[in-house]
Amino acid sequence: MLNKFWKIAKRYKMNIFQENNLRALRITAAISLIAGSWSLLFEIYFFHNFSIDIYFARLLLTLFSFLIFIWSFKNLSDRVITIFLHFIVFALISSFLYTIYKIPSTLFINIQILSLVIFTLSLVYSWDPKNQILVAIYYNLLFAGSIFFNGSNIYLLPNLFSAVIYVALISLLSILASFVILKLKKMYLEKLSEINFLLITRRLEFVKLI
Repeated sequence: MLNKFWKIAKRYKMNIFQENNLRALRITAAISLIAGSWSLLFEIYFFHNFSIDIYFARLLLTLFSFLIFIWSFKNLSDRVITIFLHFIVFALISSFLYTIYKIPSTLFINIQILSLVIFTLSLVYSWDPKNQILVAIYYNLLFAGSIFFNGSNIYLLPNLFSAVIYVALISLLSILASFVILKLKKMYLEKLSEINFLLITRRLEFVKLI
């Protein structure tokens, strides 16, 4: 009886993490969908010279976000959810950093928005911290690429070094947050399993007395 309970508790814990990640996937897709739609209107209106490139980048992000948002309402395995999460985060980062590459003057506003989104998502996701480390790696690599391939003009921007430090710091904080959040969720589920175990054992003792 008790062995069966622990198996059920373990399965319940896995289902909780899967449901949390599925919910996080929907939230991420919705955020990307809103950000892509808003950027389509804002950046195309204010930066006419780059309308085709920026429009295409934002349109792809919006389209992918919409498709993943619809797909997230199907029964997905935990592995597929993780792949979709990486895909949409990568698309979100690429879209913002491509805008920085094309329009260096938008560096600070785009980095602030993108870093805030990445740190917030690290608090929402219930995945292994190695996934958050992977996100931090390609975030920093893509950010470095957007600066390196931009040319000498971007180096003339004030506080560029501060932006680099800010990206590295947010990446580190998102990894630490992922570790802490996952540990707290595991502790919560373990305490919940212990409480349920005590309730079941007391019920069994009560039945024996009867």
